Amino acid sequence: MEIKTEINRASYIRVLKANLWHVFPKILLVLLVISLIFASPKNNEPFIWKNFLIQSLYNLLIALILLLLIVLIKLYKQVRSALKKLNNKSYFSIFNLTPDGININAEKGDIFYRWFEIKRVYAIKNYICILLRNKLLYSIPKTSFDNYTDEINFLRDSKLGISSTNIHLNPPEKSYRWGWLGLIPIIGAVNGIIMVISGISKYKNVKYTLIGIAGILFTIITLMTAEYVANDGKLSGTPKFLRRPFIPTTTMELNDLVKNIEFYKIQNGTYPDSLKQLITKKEFVSIYDPLVDDSKNNIFNYYKIGNKYTLFSSGLDEIPNTADDIYPSLIIDTSKIGLIVSKKL
Repeated sequence: MEIKTEINRASYIRVLKANLWHVFPKILLVLLVISLIFASPKNNEPFIWKNFLIQSLYNLLIALILLLLIVLIKLYKQVRSALKKLNNKSYFSIFNLTPDGININAEKGDIFYRWFEIKRVYAIKNYICILLRNKLLYSIPKTSFDNYTDEINFLRDSKLGISSTNIHLNPPEKSYRWGWLGLIPIIGAVNGIIMVISGISKYKNVKYTLIGIAGILFTIITLMTAEYVANDGKLSGTPKFLRRPFIPTTTMELNDLVKNIEFYKIQNGTYPDSLKQLITKKEFVSIYDPLVDDSKNNIFNYYKIGNKYTLFSSGLDEIPNTADDIYPSLIIDTSKIGLIVSKKL
């Protein structure tokens, strides 16, 4: 089967637009699901349809803008180079379907692609597209076929040829440089999702996938840190899995509190009856548990026991005296101070 085609600047732009619109519904569906997940109420917040829909649309708009920026960054050089080459000129090609692959007779000579070099052949609006594993894309206008039957046969024979090859291919070339986008909050998360999907389905590469996950985690940790600072060191109302990375910070605050409590005893001869006694006008002391919701008693758990005391955080479950309670972790010998570790009351 032989098909003669012509490509110029205008037809290249039409093919590009057709391909973008071809993948857009799938991308939109994925982004919509992600937007709905992030718009869902946190913890025990009441579910209000109006707020949920507004937040979902807002998330979707931000995701689309970020995705558009990433697509423009990736395609800019390639599209600009192609348009410059096609400026006021037309190129003719002849596509020949053979049992071993597809031969393309172009102005610069013949190019032959075996079936294992072709990723897929698919139909979009007004075009049949041939996508190679090296990311090159050829398009054949449907008007190049003599009739609809030839178009269907070309698609069928191409798909049979691709599926019949038994050659095991190496994954397509990948570029780790996209991982640097992971250092940009939000943009890095969207890019990370794309890298994870590509790393699993396209490249089948663990390192590429892990870089994508790192980009997503960087955005989460950055936003969590911003929330932590904005709320005076509190993470109330945040899901457990997002608060978990801040457990070491909570431990550090408990360690600092122990120092303040021991210093209080040196000055006053006895331990404070409550942590509020540590707060003075001259010195700021953090006595609030960042892992506990503000609506609850979110002061660190402190109990004075004679000339001793116990101090701990309620942990991620926000309930004191449970298995996930967090205690100070000191490198000094606690028997020389009044702290009782892991004392359940």
